[in-house]
Amino acid sequence: MALNKTKFAIGGLAMGSAAPKLHSYLSTDTKAQTIASGYFNNIAKSLTVGDFILVRASDGALVASVAGITTAGVVTVISTALA
Repeated sequence: MALNKTKFAIGGLAMGSAAPKLHSYLSTDTKAQTIASGYFNNIAKSLTVGDFILVRASDGALVASVAGITTAGVVTVISTALA
């Protein structure tokens, strides 16, 4: 499935600074789907390399770290499972 922008919350922590931001996302997709390269492409302009996304997926939770964003807007994340 695709990212649902209405379920993504842009983090307020560290806004306006160079520190990583903390975002959150609620998904009906699985953890594996949400960490696939390109899943967060639709919100690439809201992300910075090093930001964190707390993801609550259909099969558990994880913390995704934005590892890369290409000039074409392809977002790559790495993750750590929470549950």
